[in-house]
Amino acid sequence: MANLYLIAEFLVVTLAAGIFGTGLMTLVMTWITRSGFAHVDMIEAIGSLFTKTTENARLIGGLLHFIAGVVFAMIYTFIINLVGATGLPGSVLVGTLLGAFQGFVMSFLLVIWVAENHPVERYRNAGFRVAVSHFIGHLVFGFTVGLVVSGFGFTIV
Repeated sequence: MANLYLIAEFLVVTLAAGIFGTGLMTLVMTWITRSGFAHVDMIEAIGSLFTKTTENARLIGGLLHFIAGVVFAMIYTFIINLVGATGLPGSVLVGTLLGAFQGFVMSFLLVIWVAENHPVERYRNAGFRVAVSHFIGHLVFGFTVGLVVSGFGFTIV
């Protein structure tokens, strides 16, 4: 019974962390786009990878982005627990470091591969500003996941 409770708690914590982290990341990326620094509409960009057009891309992109956010929150939560950093400030630090790593990898992949192969013209030009924006977005995601994990006080052991 204890294992079932642990699994349920893990799912609740990671669902909350994924939703809050992805939501805040999306808000930051929307603000970056509206500020004029870079065009980083991740929701539409992700969706249009699958729809090949911007029509109906937001629904699919939003769904996929939030699903990925929850999956990555599961991975982050597992790693936060693995290193024993479930309280403040450890969980926030580890979450932010994981966000930095994921942001670096995603920014690199975005600029090198995704932009070149994107079916929508406006997402084919991903330069330094787009890479920096995605890095910042992933930092926010990692910070938020770490904060949520510490707030729940969730530990695997």
